[in-house]
Amino acid sequence: MEEKRSYYPNVKQAIVLTLVCILLQFLYGGLIGFVYGFRAGLTGEEYIFDPANNTLQYIIVYILGSVIVLGGLSYYITRKKDISLSAIKGNSGKEGILYLYVLLLMAGLTIIVSEVSNLFELFVAKSDFFTGVMEGLLGQNIILVFIVMCVVAPVFEEILFRGIILRGLLKNIKPWPAILVSSLLFAIFHLNIWQGISSFLFGIFMGWVLYRTGSLYLVIFSHFVINFMAFLASRNVINVPGYTYPSETGFQPLWFNLIGLILVIAGIALIKQKSDNNIEINTTVLDQ
Repeated sequence: MEEKRSYYPNVKQAIVLTLVCILLQFLYGGLIGFVYGFRAGLTGEEYIFDPANNTLQYIIVYILGSVIVLGGLSYYITRKKDISLSAIKGNSGKEGILYLYVLLLMAGLTIIVSEVSNLFELFVAKSDFFTGVMEGLLGQNIILVFIVMCVVAPVFEEILFRGIILRGLLKNIKPWPAILVSSLLFAIFHLNIWQGISSFLFGIFMGWVLYRTGSLYLVIFSHFVINFMAFLASRNVINVPGYTYPSETGFQPLWFNLIGLILVIAGIALIKQKSDNNIEINTTVLDQ
């Protein structure tokens, strides 16, 4: 009988890896808070930890935090499990036209997901804590916010959740269950229901892009487009009721939703036409 090869991670390992990542984030945040508190105690200064109004704290929390936790964990996994960089990044993504198609898909998806979020908020309003966290994230100077949202998050989150977790799952279980599991873990990673809903939906489509194209470059670009649209909205570059700011109805204009739907359909059709699956797939669960 042919010996079955095991791949990392399977579903259980992916869950553990996500929980470890969350735990490391808490430990990192606790350590930073302790250091600042200890320093305040030594100097007799008032303890102030406000990344939104302190450039150094913002860099330590939002930029170095992702690099150290997500980047460090990803590096450890690749060394521990002997996963090569080429296996993570996949195809080079040099098919330039695919970037345009991904842009159409993700730009349209941000509109649709925004409306889904509007609907969800009718039942579960955003908490003051969540609103404060988001205001802190978006409240720094434009360059730092751009780096966090459009560089750090797309690169380091996608290396872990699509480059390592989803690629491993695709070699252990069937494609759509693999995509759904990785998207759910990506949602849980955000630790709040409001980002969780949108992260799950975005994760499905980013996972599909990886499955169809085999390119982590295109997935990182997908994440960049999503966050860049949010970045533009936060800076009032885009002004649409229900999308950029609250509307009287609580929803976006119908014409805006139709544009989003058309872009999503066009993006999916064009990507399917241009790309072929380039990932080694196993359709049965392997022994671990």
